[in-house]
Amino acid sequence: MSGDRGAGRRRPSSIYSASGEDRSDLVAAVFRTGRDRIRVGGLWLCDNTIWSGHVATATDKEGQDGVTAFIRERNRLVAEDTRYVGSIMPIRDGVMTALRIE
Repeated sequence: MSGDRGAGRRRPSSIYSASGEDRSDLVAAVFRTGRDRIRVGGLWLCDNTIWSGHVATATDKEGQDGVTAFIRERNRLVAEDTRYVGSIMPIRDGVMTALRIE
């Protein structure tokens, strides 16, 4: 195999390095794209849903301005999608599981 396996592919932007508005757009786009591709009975899994408690208090970690807001938005999008039944497990920084029911 040659070393050009990923040549020509666009590397996705990092949510953590994107600016505030771009973060929200990226988070929304990831869930909106992914949710339609998951079959009924499939799972959406996502980590960092508690973010060391910052999601509940709506505060940011030092040096991570805006990250809490986009995590809260992602959690909201999943919770409001009636095709999914979700739960956040308080493991480390939080893991969301959402079962697609319709």
